[in-house]
Amino acid sequence: MASRVDSAVRAIVDSAYSKSRELMAKNRDKLEKLAQALVEHETLQAEEVYELLGITPRQIHKLS
Repeated sequence: MASRVDSAVRAIVDSAYSKSRELMAKNRDKLEKLAQALVEHETLQAEEVYELLGITPRQIHKLS
């Protein structure tokens, strides 16, 4: 039983790893742009990241 669980966990981890590498390769230009901005500024606010990457900000939810 433990062997089957280990195999299932390994399959999940391998799949997640593959998807992560694929996403990073697909978005390498954005990662490099973000890394360069962080080298220059050390920290960035969410709005700065959105602007830098040309991403539409998600709606901010605040408690009343």
